[in-house]
Amino acid sequence: MALGRVFAFAAFLRFCFILYGIWHDSKFRVKYTDIDYIVFSDAAQHMVNGSSPYSRATYRYTPLLAILMTPNSFLHPSYGKIFFSICDLIVAWLILLIKKEEHLLDCSGEGKQTGANELYFAAFFWLFNPFSLTISTRGNAESFQAILVLTTVLFAIKRKTIIAGIFFGLAIHFKIYPIIYIIPLVLHILGASGFNYPKSWSFSEFQNCVKLVLKTLLPFILSAGFMLCFVTSVFYAWYNMEFIEHTYLYHLKRTDIKHNFSPYFYVLYLTSKTSWSQTIGVLAFLPQAISVIAVGIKYHSKPSVACFFQTFAFVTFNKVCTSQYFIWYLSLLPIAAGYMKINMNYDMPVMLFLWMCAQGIWLLLAYLLEFQGLDTFFLVWLASVWFFCVNIYIMVKLMSSISFKEASKVVTDAKKKE
Repeated sequence: MALGRVFAFAAFLRFCFILYGIWHDSKFRVKYTDIDYIVFSDAAQHMVNGSSPYSRATYRYTPLLAILMTPNSFLHPSYGKIFFSICDLIVAWLILLIKKEEHLLDCSGEGKQTGANELYFAAFFWLFNPFSLTISTRGNAESFQAILVLTTVLFAIKRKTIIAGIFFGLAIHFKIYPIIYIIPLVLHILGASGFNYPKSWSFSEFQNCVKLVLKTLLPFILSAGFMLCFVTSVFYAWYNMEFIEHTYLYHLKRTDIKHNFSPYFYVLYLTSKTSWSQTIGVLAFLPQAISVIAVGIKYHSKPSVACFFQTFAFVTFNKVCTSQYFIWYLSLLPIAAGYMKINMNYDMPVMLFLWMCAQGIWLLLAYLLEFQGLDTFFLVWLASVWFFCVNIYIMVKLMSSISFKEASKVVTDAKKKE
């Protein structure tokens, strides 16, 4: 099956899910449409009416998202779901382009059979992944964020640092978390330029070192900083501190005691009315920061791998963790998987089984708590702890399977053929 047909079928499948969602919402108490989609739509309606998107309570995002959703008000209420589903297809396309850059594979799906098979695997993994499929058709915006991140990685690999910086600035503006990628991106850009620490700190060597850094790194930093400052300044001029508070400060100060996949929620709930709450919230950043920095440095030679493990660690150790966060690292997994040597007959099924079961148990207990009124709050926390442990196990297992040697051989062989 040609890749074009795969994409066409994926588009058709998403359209069917959107239609199903309309029917489902009219028949069932538990809605198919994500509550965030309602928030996005209401914020967009406020903008169409000439008021602030933050007039909608719980809208904690950039006005850019509300602008993207404004056609919901005058075209069709499902426009946003269609837009995010199209973004899903673009994400898959970007995944293939990055794999081509990192592995020198033929994106036509022709030629070397192993390359074609890997392309099909990457496309199928994302396009027919139940998480990406349902999250976009339920109306969540994570696929648009994934486009910004993957485009940044793509142009960083292609050494087009100014374009990479522009998309990096947009990605940070849209959601703060991509700021963690600054470490592997900067180190990769420096490494790709041939930068080496000087053996002796003579004036001439130091001068050459500074010139190389300024030549290769400065365009990326300036373009990212300019884009971030420009977009932020525009929206600040429109909405003043209301924009800063809801888009940025809220997420930095956020302490969520509502049940979620993070094991921190129960501790924060128990200490919510004590002076320990903020202290625990700050301490929670330490394991997250250490792990994110460490893997960013370790795998910086391959930005896709570094960004994948950074995101996986960031989400796993975060104070708040919901299903939509999984998309942040799942969009990078098909690329990083090319460097992993995993036993597909044992390790992969075990990891997938543990990950899905841990989520299933948590979701069942959360359903009993929210919709059946049963007192499963403590059990939900135990399920969160178990899910955390499963994620740590998977992360360690995947890290131990990383091998850049085979990928380097593919690149070398391809260059020889040229």
